[in-house]
Amino acid sequence: MPDNYRALKAGEGEHHVYKVPAAAEGQAFKLTTGKHYIAVSAVCWFINKEDTWFTKRMASGILDINIGDEEYHVALGKYALSGGVKVAPVFNKPVLEDRNYRGGNLTFSAYLSSIASNTVAGKMLKSAASSSLKIVSGMLETAALSGPANILGAASKDLVSSVREVLDDKELKSEQIFDPSGLSSSYRAEEITGPDTYLLFYRGDDLSQDKISIKENGGQLMPFYKDAILRNGAWLLLRISIRNEYSGKPRPWSQAVEKWKNDLLKLVQTACENEDSKPGAMEQLEPGKQGNRTLYDEMNDLYTLILNDGVLCNTEALIIASLLRTMCRKALKAIEAGDPSILIDGMYRTSEKLAQGKRIDRETDKIIQETAVHTKSLRLGFVDKDTSPKRIQKFTKKEIFENAQYLTKAKSRFSLAEYVK
Repeated sequence: MPDNYRALKAGEGEHHVYKVPAAAEGQAFKLTTGKHYIAVSAVCWFINKEDTWFTKRMASGILDINIGDEEYHVALGKYALSGGVKVAPVFNKPVLEDRNYRGGNLTFSAYLSSIASNTVAGKMLKSAASSSLKIVSGMLETAALSGPANILGAASKDLVSSVREVLDDKELKSEQIFDPSGLSSSYRAEEITGPDTYLLFYRGDDLSQDKISIKENGGQLMPFYKDAILRNGAWLLLRISIRNEYSGKPRPWSQAVEKWKNDLLKLVQTACENEDSKPGAMEQLEPGKQGNRTLYDEMNDLYTLILNDGVLCNTEALIIASLLRTMCRKALKAIEAGDPSILIDGMYRTSEKLAQGKRIDRETDKIIQETAVHTKSLRLGFVDKDTSPKRIQKFTKKEIFENAQYLTKAKSRFSLAEYVK
């Protein structure tokens, strides 16, 4: 830039949204329904104003995320500076975490503004940010196959609307940093690549796209322009992450699965040690009669719960449910032969093969294919209508096993590695 160049102040210049893929060309992968989770983090933001400005005013903002027909609204809290550094982190956790991508276009909208310093308004902005994150988290954790609950979405929208009213309040000397209509950008699924894509919402001088990069500086990811931290105008940096495996809080059925596994192992070990207990053990691995519930019935209930869990993507739900059925089948064979290693070693080999993306054995492969049919019939109808056919999971054997190798938690849950001698 020329020697007499003056960096624009926040609120000056043109509006832009720059998309910056994190992966090198050829290493990126495209967002696909049924296979992927999407997470959004508000990484950091910057407002170019004199230090005295921050003693009299406070800045805040709003982020709206639309994924197909799903809406998420988040208040960004107060722009807080530390040690005179004007590039500030927004949150220490994602705004949107591990959402099962059901398809459709993705739209991100950001609004930044400032008001005169006010203790009451400041507390409100901070509280609204925390509450909006909790509501979004609740939407994700309780989502059905058809999507998050509408009542929670409406609550987050109302909360963020109240933040907007404060930021636009003339009595608080509102001063827009981004355009009043917000700064928005929309993308098709194939335009968002993994593992990460960055969006730079920016108001300032025009930038050359190929000279923008995202680098770490002092433990904080920041946008760089021509190898220098971007300190022009105002900006907000988002990171869109694509993941293969759910990393959120344990699902409601998780403890029941662990109990069922332990009960099944005890059943097999007891039956293999005591011949007289075999008939009763065999009955436990068949549908119950006359109202008597068996381990088979419990497995069937868990199988249905998992396939209907809207928080999980198709592949992960399919593999977990398949491994439940596989474990039940191998337990039956172990009892028949009086050899618990048929179950223990069999599940370990199954997990090892899945980790390599390879087919396992004829019986297990058949279980996975049957479960794929069930999964497809349950879930395909909930894919957003605007999704490109190329971005919809096909449920082919090849695709299922290729995707399964990334599900490290699901594989370790059923590997029984701690029992292998």
